[in-house]
Amino acid sequence: MSTTTSVEQVILEYAGAQKEELFENALLEEDLGITGDDACELMEALVEEFKIDLSGFELEKHFLPEVGKSSDAEYGYYPVSVGHLLKVVRSGRWELPPRNQEYFVRFQRELKRQRMIRAAIFVLCGVGALVWFIPRGL
Repeated sequence: MSTTTSVEQVILEYAGAQKEELFENALLEEDLGITGDDACELMEALVEEFKIDLSGFELEKHFLPEVGKSSDAEYGYYPVSVGHLLKVVRSGRWELPPRNQEYFVRFQRELKRQRMIRAAIFVLCGVGALVWFIPRGL
């Protein structure tokens, strides 16, 4: 079995994706939905299967936690792709993916959009509470 096929099989164990969705530029988090504990377990499986050295690998630089946000200020600059994992496996050691400014900007826009939605929901709930309680004299 080729290295590519072996790495793809390991990735598919942690992704809610089909083999047809795996392509070299597919991002593990954005395209395949691998994040948090799944990302951690995927990296551990790669270490076990291929004996790679993950010295210098920082999970929160590349993947969001299951709940909350990343505490790493550089999160979003270094997304991990299938192709990058293949390169890591072939070299036997972790190396930082290329810095991706476009992905970072897209991620920041999405965070801003989510914050605005949460704020709108909060305001609407407050207005709804006022509409409900004020006429009742509470």
